[in-house]
This record gives sequence, C-alpha cells and structure tokens, in this order.
Amino acid sequence: MARSIKRVDNFEFRWTESNYHPGYYEIVLWQDYDSDHLPEGATSKEWCYTIASWQKGSEGWDLHFVGNRAFDKNKVDRHLFWELAKYGDRVANAEFDLEEKIKDFKNNIYS
Repeated sequence: MARSIKRVDNFEFRWTESNYHPGYYEIVLWQDYDSDHLPEGATSKEWCYTIASWQKGSEGWDLHFVGNRAFDKNKVDRHLFWELAKYGDRVANAEFDLEEKIKDFKNNIYS
C-alpha cells in the first residue's frame, strides 16, 4: 500500500508499506503506458517504478538510489528529482526527530 505525500510532475514522494516491510519513504517516477500496449486489466494508464528510497537507521533516514535511475538524463528531470529528494529528506528526518522526542519524553515520565 502506498500513500502519496507530494507529487511534482511525474515524480511522487510517498510512504509505502507491505506485509514484508514495516514501511519506508520512496520517490517513484510515473510513466504513461503506450496506448497500444495497455496491459489487460490495467486500472490506470500510467505505471511507476522506484527511483530512490529512504532506509531508517539509528541516526535517521538515509536516501538510497536504485542503480543509476535517478541519473538517467533521458527519463529524469534532475532538478525536479532533487527538489523532491530534499523535501523527502526534511519530511523523513522530521518524523525521526519527533519519534526520538516522544521516546525521550516517555523515558523521562516513566523513570
């Protein structure tokens, strides 16, 4: 399941979770299906693939690229990608900082 947080042109910053992963932030690139090749049963005329995702560590969220997708000059507008990556970094680390403050608060109350 994915929840969109912000979309700029064909890039989307979103939160994704599944039965196999507790959740992570990612940037995907949306592309239109070729009208002659729309898959049977498709519910949308566009599809996406992950360009980069954040992994949560002990000191915050770290941005990881999927191969060189973020640098494919034929498909990726680097300016838009970096704009969304900086936004995503602020959101992810603001969440991390808030979680740390809540932990500290609970530790101070119950100690």
